[in-house]
This record gives sequence, structure tokens and C-alpha cells, in this order.
Amino acid sequence: MKKICTRCGYENADKNTFCLNCGTKLMDLKDESKKINQSTSSQPSMVKDPVVKHTEKRFVKPGIFVVNSNKTTSNLAIIAIILSVIAIILSIFISPALTLGSGSVGLKELADDSVTSNKIVDGSITDSDINNFGLSKITHDSINSNNIVDYSILLSDLNLNTVKAITGMNAIENDSITGEKIANFSIENVDIANNSITNQKIVDGTITESDLADDAVTYDKMNIKIKYGFATNRINGSSISHGIGSTPICVIVTPDYESFGGNAAIYANVYDIGSSSFRVGLWFEEIGSSGPLNPVSSSEPVDIYWIAIYTS
Repeated sequence: MKKICTRCGYENADKNTFCLNCGTKLMDLKDESKKINQSTSSQPSMVKDPVVKHTEKRFVKPGIFVVNSNKTTSNLAIIAIILSVIAIILSIFISPALTLGSGSVGLKELADDSVTSNKIVDGSITDSDINNFGLSKITHDSINSNNIVDYSILLSDLNLNTVKAITGMNAIENDSITGEKIANFSIENVDIANNSITNQKIVDGTITESDLADDAVTYDKMNIKIKYGFATNRINGSSISHGIGSTPICVIVTPDYESFGGNAAIYANVYDIGSSSFRVGLWFEEIGSSGPLNPVSSSEPVDIYWIAIYTS
């Protein structure tokens, strides 16, 4: 048998003790009939409908609070509406300026060293925005925003492969001298054209006209030519071959004093100048001696530097 709530008229199951609609305690029909009969017999003129009033709080389900008062329910509804409006206003005016996705992570939730969209737009990203690995930690061969803005990109900002690609070093022929070869001293004969003078040719004296440009000054183009030589262990009257093939205009000799033992002054002279050789006269004088000059003999020979001047 269903139990009818005497307050709101809601039909409840027979097993219910309280009304599921308003929370009023339910009475059995027998109890209700007794109360109605008692009420009618004691006060027939003042009771129209049997009503059972309750003001105590009851729990219909766990977590649901029911109050038996029309006025109280209206007040709570008004308060709930006001709180909802306030929550909406706060969410509009106090929400962070920046949200990520559908969440509410704003600038204040980010660390001071974080990169944000604002910093990307206005270009204000600094070392402090990138934690311990800031812009200053970028390698020297990197291009950063400053290099791009002030047009200061240098070769040092590029890696070696990029430099070679830009400068065309990869396409330079083998007989060319490049900046890299100058820097690491790796210039070789293969890097130099065939008509170039190399250190090897200077040392062994194999420089020829093919090594010089057409408008270069060559030995054959000179009207007055010079040839020099060095002769060892010479004495007074020695013959020295110059190998010019013609008689020199002039021959100059200079003794090597370090090759002559003793403390003396050496005097040298040239005579019998011919097309193939000349003779040299050598004398020495002891320092501090007032005696005659002595010829340089085989007991103390001397080395000679000579220079011959001739025409073609």
C-alpha cells in the first residue's frame, strides 16, 4: 500500500519512512485515521484538512539536505543564484590573461625564466628566460637574432661546411692558394701553377723563365749582370774560376777572416782576369807589427767570397 504524504501529497512506497519529495515523516494510514478522528472530535470547527507539520531537518539521501520550510527554501535558492553570478564575474575579471588550451594556466603560474608568446612577439627573450642554458651558451658558430637584425653575420658565425659552400672553396682547383691553406701553412707545389716560383726552386736555383711572367725582369734581359761565388782554402796567387764565358768588367774579392787563424789583417787583390778565371793576391800583417806584409801560404789558407760584374 502506498503512503500519501500529508504535506505535499506525493505517493511514496509503503516501506518509506520519510517523503521522497519534501522529507516529511510519513504516517501509516491507521495512525493517520486515529489522529484525524481525535482532531475532529476535539476541535471540529477549526480543522479543515488533516496536516502534519514538521520543522526538523531530515536527510533523504546521503549528501542531500532538506529543510521543511517554504521561506527557507526560497532564501537558499536566492543565495545560490547570487553566488553563481559572483563566480561568473570573478572568472571573467580575475582569470589570467593567458590560458593554455582549455585550462587556466596563466602568466602568474609560469616561472620568471619562462618563454611566453608575448616575449616571442616583442623579441624580449633573454638569458634569464632560458634557465641555465641561455643565449650566451650558444656556440660561436651560430646565427642568432642579433646577427640577423644588425646584419652582422660573419664567417665566424657559420660552420666550416657553410663557409666552404658560400665562398666556393670546394670548387677551387688544386693549383690554387686558399685562405684555409694560408691559415694552416699547407700550401704545396700542387697548389701553385707551373709558372710560379716556389721555395724549392729558390733553394736549388732552378728558377727559369717559365716560372716568371712575360713582363718579369729576367737574368737574360739585364744588360749588366752580376755573378758571385765562394772559394775555399786559397793562398797568395790562387786561380779562381768564374765560369762566365766572357771577361768580367770587374771582380771584387773579400777574405773570410774567421777561416784565417791568428790575429792579423788580410789584404786581397785581383789580377789576370780572363774569360774563364782570375787570380787573387793575398797578404797578411800581424796586428801591432811594423814589419813587411807576409803572403798567405798553404800553412794558413783563407776562404774567399767573390763578385764578378760583366755585360751580355
